[in-house]
Amino acid sequence: MHRKWYFEIKVNSGGSGSSTLQFGLATAAKATSGAYPSYWIWDTFGSTLQTGHDNSTGGESNSGTGVGVIVDNDVVAISVDFDNGKMYFRVNGINWGDDDPAAGTGGKTITGTLFPCFCISDAVAASATLNVGSTSFADTIPTGFTAWNG
Repeated sequence: MHRKWYFEIKVNSGGSGSSTLQFGLATAAKATSGAYPSYWIWDTFGSTLQTGHDNSTGGESNSGTGVGVIVDNDVVAISVDFDNGKMYFRVNGINWGDDDPAAGTGGKTITGTLFPCFCISDAVAASATLNVGSTSFADTIPTGFTAWNG
């Protein structure tokens, strides 16, 4: 069974103040409770985007590195490979770095039943749009992956 999915989150507005934007995957319990995602990348709007956060067991760890700065109208692309237990991030079509979702190399290790999510906190007028394939994607889906709503 094919279990390689892709979705995007567009930052419509980072808002004002010390906005914190988090994009990634969450368990059903976290996705419906308003808690932080289980696995995510994050940005204090306009600061360096970090990858590799893991809050799946309740204790956050960060194994990531900076991959750029998020600003209004940026698109965060997330590829999820459940077959190999990996997820991958890029911003505006770049920043896979040494990771390659099509080849299955690199990526952040994930486990469990997970769903796309994003969290916006400490923000005034911040907004983002989740696209699971209901409209055209801004970036190219990696080879072997399908739109999340596939």
